[in-house]
Amino acid sequence: MQLDFVVNRQTVLILGKTGTGKTHIATSLGVKACEAGYRVSFFKLQNILSLLYASLADDTTDEVISRIARAHLLIIDRVDFIRTRPEYPSLLFDLISACHQRLAMIFTTGISFEKWGEALGNPSIANAIVDRIFHQAKVLNIRPGRSYRTEGPYAPDLEQIQELES
Repeated sequence: MQLDFVVNRQTVLILGKTGTGKTHIATSLGVKACEAGYRVSFFKLQNILSLLYASLADDTTDEVISRIARAHLLIIDRVDFIRTRPEYPSLLFDLISACHQRLAMIFTTGISFEKWGEALGNPSIANAIVDRIFHQAKVLNIRPGRSYRTEGPYAPDLEQIQELES
């Protein structure tokens, strides 16, 4: 919360299963950075890849990447299994390469890094992406946490549901 990772242009990796608050934490850090005067961009992985893919049509990919890289903090949420296209891994690699050590980044993911290659559709490029992301990264591992949706205070009462089904 001190935002030293933004000042130092580091990456923060937030790892956890579904419902543990990864996006909430990333958003909170983004809001805190905005309040401190930093420029912040927030994208779901699927959306940023779609944006980059669309930029191929009019050959503005470098401009789009440059615009994104002007932020002080880039948050990429939900790095997991996506609807992929063959160009996505290379586009993501280009973006990460342009941003690496130039701005702070936050990634949230519910899958292991070994599965990023499968999720993105190209294991060799995914390995290069992970290599850059891990360089001087801070890791927040909340994998053992409980899902707020299924186990939290507002979760449905499973006993009540089972009674209704009987």
